[in-house]
Amino acid sequence: LYTRMLKGEKDLPERHQLRIIHKEGYPVWIETTTVPINWQGKIATLNFIRDITEIKKAEEENQRLQEQLIQSQKMESIGRFIAGIIHDLNNILTPIKGFTQLSIARIGEHDPVSVYLKTIFSSVEKAEGFVKQLLAFCKKQKPKLEVLNMNDMIENIEDTLKRLLGEDILLVKKLSPDIGTVEADSSQIIRVILNIAANARDAMPLGGQFIIETSNVEIDDEYLKKYNGLKKGPYVMISFTDTGVGIPPNLADKIFNPFFTTKEYSTGMGLSTVYGIVKQHKGNITVHSEKGKGTTFRVYLPRVDKKIEKESAEKIDKIYTGNETVLVIDDDENIRKLIIEILKKLGYKPLEAMTTDIALFLAQFYNKTIHLVISDVVLPGIGGPVLIRRIKKYRPNIKVLYMSAFPENTLKKYGVDENSYNFIQKPFTIEYLAKKIREVLDKCR
Repeated sequence: LYTRMLKGEKDLPERHQLRIIHKEGYPVWIETTTVPINWQGKIATLNFIRDITEIKKAEEENQRLQEQLIQSQKMESIGRFIAGIIHDLNNILTPIKGFTQLSIARIGEHDPVSVYLKTIFSSVEKAEGFVKQLLAFCKKQKPKLEVLNMNDMIENIEDTLKRLLGEDILLVKKLSPDIGTVEADSSQIIRVILNIAANARDAMPLGGQFIIETSNVEIDDEYLKKYNGLKKGPYVMISFTDTGVGIPPNLADKIFNPFFTTKEYSTGMGLSTVYGIVKQHKGNITVHSEKGKGTTFRVYLPRVDKKIEKESAEKIDKIYTGNETVLVIDDDENIRKLIIEILKKLGYKPLEAMTTDIALFLAQFYNKTIHLVISDVVLPGIGGPVLIRRIKKYRPNIKVLYMSAFPENTLKKYGVDENSYNFIQKPFTIEYLAKKIREVLDKCR
């Protein structure tokens, strides 16, 4: 630059930034400022050199944060899109599931057609399970602790794991037959498994094996010398091993950091989310990796001496029946028809409202008692919670059961009072709806 100035070139930049290597081997950013001067009757330049390494680091960090923000916004948009798909799928599955149950009940167990109907019902339940897994993978759920068998969990999501891994990766299961139980949120544990599986898939671009093992372990003093974060006692250990490229040693201690990633299209939140979930469950996660050989993650969850609670299949026509009047509000015609049919079967007197205006008209002018209103949370126009408040102006003692294809932990943003509502998640079985209706009607009687 100064040579060009000495030659008399015009409009040259005064400042120039360079990346150089310090004599001790590390990179340094400098900024040079060149000013033409007259020195003893000759044209010369006066040069200033400034170390701008810290400024450059700050700029790079700001750029990195901007890119992470853009990526997070993209992922948030994708999350909203997937939530919308899940909502629509749940609304579609609800009448299929319900009318299939009603059909089985009508034709009887011995009719040959009942075999076909049971297959449909089983397929709907599989689709419902997949929707729940998708929701667990992409959204943070409100923790709901229950006693779980990890072998059963892995078996239940095997099809999802195979789809996630792809055809060129072999899923191998080595599950201990006497595995103990843990107390955990099933949706969050599914999220842990799927996140680790997704990382394993990315580490095996040419295919390989993904091995899941379960075992009962006792955490002792020897273990505690190597790893912090656990107490001595019984645990269930789930290990995940891939035959991929491995993690470089200099990165192994960073993989659980938020936003850390070596992938171009990644938020860097997968393994940090896994770490957070495991810690919330008072567990621990370790990683061992060899470059070119693969990686093993081991998840430790406290073992509990509790049995898994199984719901009893109660007969609705003997227990959960009634003769009260029930107002049903939903803008989906098929769901309305299903609930009306179920209510008739159970002995209730149903009233149907396809719009909020009709619901308000019935609330104001129907000349008999309406004991219960079953309303979708999200309705065109004023929305479910606002509608219920208006209905209660005419009928202050009416009881309310909300339903939604959105998960329960999203109700607050739609205006539902978290401390005073009853809720049923779509899709539902006839048995569960009948039980829920009876619970709400018998409350504070």
